[in-house]
Amino acid sequence: MIKGSKEVLLKKNILLKDKISELQVMQSILKNVVSYEKEQNQLKSKFIATAAHELRTPLTTILNSAEFLNLVGQNCNEQKFYEHIGKIQNSVSQLRELFEDVLTITKIEIGQSQITNSIFNLEQLCTEVIKELKTLYNNHPIKLKYLLHQKEIIQDKNLLRHVIMNLLSNACKYSSTGDQIYLEVSPSGEMFMLSVEDKGSGISKEDQKNIFEPFVRGKNKEEKLGTGLGLTIVKKIVELLNGNISLFSEENIGTTVTIFLPFDDDEENQ
Repeated sequence: MIKGSKEVLLKKNILLKDKISELQVMQSILKNVVSYEKEQNQLKSKFIATAAHELRTPLTTILNSAEFLNLVGQNCNEQKFYEHIGKIQNSVSQLRELFEDVLTITKIEIGQSQITNSIFNLEQLCTEVIKELKTLYNNHPIKLKYLLHQKEIIQDKNLLRHVIMNLLSNACKYSSTGDQIYLEVSPSGEMFMLSVEDKGSGISKEDQKNIFEPFVRGKNKEEKLGTGLGLTIVKKIVELLNGNISLFSEENIGTTVTIFLPFDDDEENQ
């Protein structure tokens, strides 16, 4: 009888240990879920604070220039008129850039970023982006070095445009007036390499560890306009396009961001 009771107790003890193990696993999972939710809430809060800060400057500029033009009206001299029109246009471009960044990263995060491949001229795309940026950063000459014999590739043109625009925009923002920006496109085995180099303030080794994380900006760049989403978006898009990215930077020397992408991504994304 005692022997039978011991066997029952032993079995119950084993079952109890199994239940405790299951509970410990569940507890660990719950902790991870809570930690993830907390992290997501912190990111949302940080985004709201960052976006509010970034919206304030261009909106204030637009309001001030509009009020000035409304106040002065037809008595405004031509130079002042175009000066304030230029301020409004630049501020609207900043807002558009912010909204595009937010929209892009939101779509990627919730899995709604659709890849739409097409055949297009890569050199022409680079030239178009450079021309567009010259209206915003006319004090930064951008030199294109296109070394590919192949002009046409199969990729998502809009996503690649976003990548090039973000990299060149960053390079202009964090470079001194008149500094040359370099955009190079060259072959790299079965892929092509696209790199953007600047001679700007650079990024410290410490900041480089998390530079691709959302809202992370170098400590020496906090006085500049920006959400800290640019490189995060670039990395996520490059990964979506079956490529990879690397960054090399030294403080007070400059930064080079290099991406590698397949020429023809049509089959891989079917």
